[in-house]
Amino acid sequence: MQAKRSMTVAFTVAAALLGAQPAHAGAGVKWSAAPAVPLRFGVTAAELNDVAVLSANDAWAVGEQADGQRHPIAAHWNGTGWMTPNLPVPTGPQGQYGLSTVDATGPNDVWAAGTDASTAPVFLHGTATGWQRVPSAVPAGTVEDLDMLSPSDGWAVGKTARGTGQPLVLRWQGGSWTAVAAPEIDGSLTAVHAVTADDVWAAGRQTEPDGSTSGLLLHWDGTAWTVAGQLPPLPGSGDVAFDDVSAAAHGDVWVVGARCTGEDDCTPLALHLGAGGWQVVPSDETATRLTGVVAFAADDVWMTGYVAGTLDAESVHVEHWDGVRFTTDQQAGHDPSDPAGGHGQPASGLTAIAGDPVNRDLFAVGWTLEVHVTPYAIHR
Repeated sequence: MQAKRSMTVAFTVAAALLGAQPAHAGAGVKWSAAPAVPLRFGVTAAELNDVAVLSANDAWAVGEQADGQRHPIAAHWNGTGWMTPNLPVPTGPQGQYGLSTVDATGPNDVWAAGTDASTAPVFLHGTATGWQRVPSAVPAGTVEDLDMLSPSDGWAVGKTARGTGQPLVLRWQGGSWTAVAAPEIDGSLTAVHAVTADDVWAAGRQTEPDGSTSGLLLHWDGTAWTVAGQLPPLPGSGDVAFDDVSAAAHGDVWVVGARCTGEDDCTPLALHLGAGGWQVVPSDETATRLTGVVAFAADDVWMTGYVAGTLDAESVHVEHWDGVRFTTDQQAGHDPSDPAGGHGQPASGLTAIAGDPVNRDLFAVGWTLEVHVTPYAIHR
């Protein structure tokens, strides 16, 4: 799914309006800003990290909020607004947790995951009767993304807490989460997408011996995880990280991310696996980073991210693939009336996108900075 922009980073952002963009995308259907997500009293910072969409009237968004302590957010969209159910209460300061990812196979089978203060993965399961914490005897580490194939089969990925960290891969099967062997590489995984039980992709970054990072792609063939085949030369310079992965079908896979020499000195990356192998696909160069992708079909792919301007400013960015090229959807631009922190311009960024594959209803989520960092969501 997504690159997770931490609230610490978001606090430092002074905002700017989205700059001039190329052609519009998705003509005829406009993005709309969703109402505010209810938060705890006294919260000084909050953001959404991921979203799962079952229909236009049934979606879940997760994230975290802070009021001196760390608290999870799980918000349900019912077509008109967000409802926030009670979540399992952490036990003690080390049990404080946020939620980084969510997925659902149906209204009564919703999963959310994150990490607590002791670097232990946290798994929550939601049904019609509420949310319960699901115990897991898995290695310490951070969970960044999950993808559920069915109520009895799903994957979660992240980074182990061992040493400098290696890819963490977990599987839900037989009623429990268990660790699955992955290539022993210094690095981490930020996204996973399961096409079928024997066709699963995971994306992230690999730490090289000199400390630089390169993009990391792993593939599960039903038996083992292996590093994906040769990737093409990537544009730009600096460290590479893949932030999200999505597949429209077997052999039709998209990966997005960025290559950076600094926090916002980046070249956006979009890669596609088709009949001719992996290729870099040109996208809007005014974007700073691409953080999310959802592929409905060979001619219907959406990407989200952000644009950085002057003074470390950021604003939302959405592109659409029509089978020939990517075009930027200006209708998704965020322009709140209240300046960010008194700097005179707004700030916002998108961390994830998801959609209903039947009706292709879409939600994209992230954060906006006005007086405080708060959750932000758009839908179409």
